[in-house]
Amino acid sequence: MRVVTWFVVLGLGLLITSSGPTLGHSWLSKRIAAEQGYTQAMFAVAKRARQQNNNHEAVIWFQRALQGGFSDAAFELIELVPQRRYEWLQHAAAQSLAATIELAHGFPEQYQLARAELAPFFDNSVNELQQTLAPAQQSQLAELLIGLGEPSLLPHWRSVAPNTSEWAQRRAGADIFRATAGYCDFRLHFQFERNQGLLAIYQWLAEMSGFMQARGLVLCATRTQEPLNHCEPSSGRAYCVAHEEFSTTHVNIVVTEQGSANTRNRTIYLNEKATWRVLLHELGHALGLADEYPMQRDVAERFCADDFVFPSWNVITTESSLVSSPELERIQARLPWASELNTTIASPILIGGVPYWRLGSAEPRRVGLYPTGTCENTGAQAWRPFSEATFMERSESRFVPDLYLQWMLQSMAEQMP
Repeated sequence: MRVVTWFVVLGLGLLITSSGPTLGHSWLSKRIAAEQGYTQAMFAVAKRARQQNNNHEAVIWFQRALQGGFSDAAFELIELVPQRRYEWLQHAAAQSLAATIELAHGFPEQYQLARAELAPFFDNSVNELQQTLAPAQQSQLAELLIGLGEPSLLPHWRSVAPNTSEWAQRRAGADIFRATAGYCDFRLHFQFERNQGLLAIYQWLAEMSGFMQARGLVLCATRTQEPLNHCEPSSGRAYCVAHEEFSTTHVNIVVTEQGSANTRNRTIYLNEKATWRVLLHELGHALGLADEYPMQRDVAERFCADDFVFPSWNVITTESSLVSSPELERIQARLPWASELNTTIASPILIGGVPYWRLGSAEPRRVGLYPTGTCENTGAQAWRPFSEATFMERSESRFVPDLYLQWMLQSMAEQMP
């Protein structure tokens, strides 16, 4: 009987090896080990089945490996049966940091649970742990730690974030909050609906600070420690009820998960998906600059009738583009940028033998008087000092005139107690 058994096994081995160099005793032993419950062997059998496009068998063996505690099988199963992604990640989370991270990122209901589930993985040093994660997973882990409010029992996000340019910027932005208060040209105070908003805030601060430094200006920032609770868009616009008094020395910025950017009573409400240039545009509003694109009709009707209590540095309105000489003198006298003019703001015209002036400058590269769309469809005409589209017309415009920054600085200085 023993001779026959060896003959059968040897015959099977010869049969298998005859089909190609990748088969033989090693493959047979893996198959046998998989049948006997060895999870690594199960994973190998599943991988081979997948390579041979036998996805049905691959799923069976990946499931068995996952149920046996081989967490890498979860990510193979996600690719093969993506509709059961939640199930696969749940199975793997207890054994796999990567699965725990992905589960928290992909399913909001698991986010706060990750606080406890992450702790066991940090028994080893952070350096050892980082070696088990790809850069993308390190990034997700750092984002998760920020979103969880930087829990004291877990590593700080700085120690796990990858060394990429994106995270270098976020570190630089976070450092602005840690800087010792000194001389500041612009002072911002942030509140936020959820901790995840800090990711955007760090990015904005880094980029805006770099922009300000290039102009010889200093940006300072403070932040609240706890997220806001009562946030809900109002007419599609971002809005939150603050749980602390707004700063009287800083521009207050409330960062929300939903709603479009807007500024109310010098408080900026900003969606966390916005860019730093949208923040700069809204900062312009908070410090006295008006939109240079067509305002919403209800707002435009009030603004263009001079019914707003706050002045606008960059936009003036007139009833017509055709004025008399006395009216031209009055317009020039009330022009906020009158001292900066380096071209004429109107050209003479005769109507029925009577002299009039047609408003508007004809030299686009000079500081003058140029039409803008602020008061479109209201019957009034709006004017600005530049012909080129500024950041107050399009937030992504790179044209941020020094004159506008000077006005913003003046408004900022007036906010000092």
